[in-house]
Amino acid sequence: MFSGRQAADKITSHTVEFYHSWSEKIKKLPGYQSGKHFLPKYYSKSLEEFVRNIAVGDIETSMREITDRLREILKPGVNEFQYEVSPAGGGVFEAPGLTFDLQCGANQDNLNEAVFTARLALTLPHPKITEEIFSAFPFSFTHAAVNLPTGINLKDFIAQLENHHKQNPSDIQFYYDPNIQYLELRSPASGKQIVLYSDHFEVFFSDDFQIMDLLKIF
Repeated sequence: MFSGRQAADKITSHTVEFYHSWSEKIKKLPGYQSGKHFLPKYYSKSLEEFVRNIAVGDIETSMREITDRLREILKPGVNEFQYEVSPAGGGVFEAPGLTFDLQCGANQDNLNEAVFTARLALTLPHPKITEEIFSAFPFSFTHAAVNLPTGINLKDFIAQLENHHKQNPSDIQFYYDPNIQYLELRSPASGKQIVLYSDHFEVFFSDDFQIMDLLKIF
């Protein structure tokens, strides 16, 4: 059975990226002006640019509040680092071993909504990374991606997994696409879910598997 420990054995740079996404109505974004702005019926590049521009106010506020809390938690040593917000609708904060960025774009499935995506990248081990750092964010990260710089042969791994599963049956379910671009492992009993690619794996958090469970690997 694939485990985080097996993946960690292949990690050289120890980069873990945490993600969270949410949607907001475009008409409720601070830059939207009723009577002046109108939503199109079709997705386009101009819609993407429009959403990013009117979301700058939201991103500015979120970046300021989050980076203030990060500085408070990580001090001393990070107070000199500042966040930046692009007029094109994106924000980033960088400090040693830590990068947080927040992006916004149009929701192609629902043109009335904008999608915000937050990413926290950590280089581990990091002496100041504890559970407290995640309290800086007003949301919970839903999943994480862990890089595998040395790579893994998915075809061979799947063959080993299937053979192991025949000899040691369990409730673990696994799926892979016809071209073997990814392998998904899921435990219905625990709710744990891992998606494995050739160069990284993604872990989805649940009541039985939290962020600190993942960080203990490192």
